[in-house]
Amino acid sequence: MELKRILARDTRAATEKAIALYGADVLIISNHQIHGETELVVAIDLADESADASSHPMHVQPGQTGRQNAGTKVSFDSILSQSQKANFNPAAQNPADPEPEMPTPESNARDYLRSREIVELVREELAGLRKEFRLGQQTLPWRANLNLAPALQPLVEAMNQSQIPQGLLALLLDSLKDLQTPEEALQVLRQEMSQILARQTANVPTPTEGVHIMAGPSGAGKTLMAARLLNNALSANVSSSLEPEDVALISYQDTRVGAWSQTQMLAAKMGIDCFRAPTQDILRVVMEELSGKKFIVIDTPGVQMALRVQEVLAAIPKAQCHAVMPADSSNTSLDRVLLKSNLPIQSLFLSKLDEASPPWSLLDFLSHNSCAVSACSTGDHLQNLMPDFSLQHLLDLAFLPLSPLPTSNPEREAPLPTAVLPPQAPVVAVPAQPSAFAWR
Repeated sequence: MELKRILARDTRAATEKAIALYGADVLIISNHQIHGETELVVAIDLADESADASSHPMHVQPGQTGRQNAGTKVSFDSILSQSQKANFNPAAQNPADPEPEMPTPESNARDYLRSREIVELVREELAGLRKEFRLGQQTLPWRANLNLAPALQPLVEAMNQSQIPQGLLALLLDSLKDLQTPEEALQVLRQEMSQILARQTANVPTPTEGVHIMAGPSGAGKTLMAARLLNNALSANVSSSLEPEDVALISYQDTRVGAWSQTQMLAAKMGIDCFRAPTQDILRVVMEELSGKKFIVIDTPGVQMALRVQEVLAAIPKAQCHAVMPADSSNTSLDRVLLKSNLPIQSLFLSKLDEASPPWSLLDFLSHNSCAVSACSTGDHLQNLMPDFSLQHLLDLAFLPLSPLPTSNPEREAPLPTAVLPPQAPVVAVPAQPSAFAWR
C-alpha cells in the first residue's frame, strides 16, 4: 500500500480527482487545508500500480543487480529466509557470548496465529473504512441540501471533525432541520441519543460472586479488569464484602511474555490466591481445588479468543462470560468480539475510558445492538473501577468537544471568586473550564 497526495481547490474537487485517478474504491486517509487549498492523502494498493520491477527492492535478490533480476518477482518468505541466512554467521560469534535462544514450536505457532489474526483484523478495518467512505459519498448531496440555520454551521463542522460514523451522523443532522441555536441543537441531539440507547442498552450490576470469564482482544486490559473486579468485591463499599481467602484469580493459557508476572503482582497487591492453568484439564483440577471460593475470575488470552473461552465454558458450564473492550474501539472490533464470536456474552466492561477519543463508534454500535454494560475503568490502578457507570457518562465524553466554550457575561453572571494573593501579585479571574470527568 502506498500513500498519494492530491491538491485541489476544495474537498469535492479533490475527491473527484482521487476517484478519477485511482477508482471509486480509493481510501482517503486525511483531509487538510493548506494555503487555501484542500490536501487529500489517499492510500492505494501497490498491486494495482504498474511499476518497474527493477526499481522495486523486493524484486532484487541478494547478490544480484536490478538489471539481472528485472521482471522477476520474489516472494517475501524467500527474501526473509535469505536475509536471515546472510546475517547469521556462526564463525563471527564470540565464544563468551551466550547462545541465542531458539524459538520453540509453541512460540512459533502462537506468533503465527497472532499474525494471522492481526492481518485479518486489518483487512476488516480497511473494509469498514471503505464502507464508511462510500456511505459518506452517498449522503454528501443530501447533506448539502439540508439548509440548516447559519448559527448551526460551527456545530455541524465540529460534528464532521468528531469521527462520527456516517449513518449516525446523518441521523443526528436530520434532527437539526428546524432548530436555530447551538444550545437547543445540543439538547435535542443528546435527547435523541439517550432515547436510542435506552431502547437498546441496559445496565447490569457488577458481579461480586460466582465464576466469571474475561474475554476480549489483546491489549484491551482484561487482566487488569479481572483484578479490579476482585478488588471491588473485597472493598468495604460492597454489601456482600468478601475476604481475600474467598476469591481467586486464574490465568488460562496466556503465554505472553510477562503475562503471568503481571497476574502474580496484581494478586499480591490484593493478598489473594492466583493460579495458572495452561491446559483445559489443569483448569478442571484447579477449579476442583477452589470449590470453596465464592468469587473466581478467569483471565483468557486475546489470541484465539473464541476458542479459549469455549474451552473454559466446556470445563466450567456455570461460568459467565464478559467482554472487555476499550472505549474507543471501532465498530469492526466491537462486531468481531460481541457478535461474530458467537460467545454467550453476559455484559460489556469498558476499559481505558480516560485514554479514549470521543466514543462515537461505541455509541453507534450500542444504538444498533442490544447490549448490557456493567462497569468501566480509567487509569492503571486497581481502585479505578466505576461499578455505578451510566451511559450518560459516554454521552458526556462524546458531546464535550461539540459544546461551545463558556463565555463570561458580567451583566448576567455572578463574579467568579478569586483566590487571596499577596498584595504585589495581580488578581486574575479565570473562567471555569468544563471537565470531561467531572462525574468521577
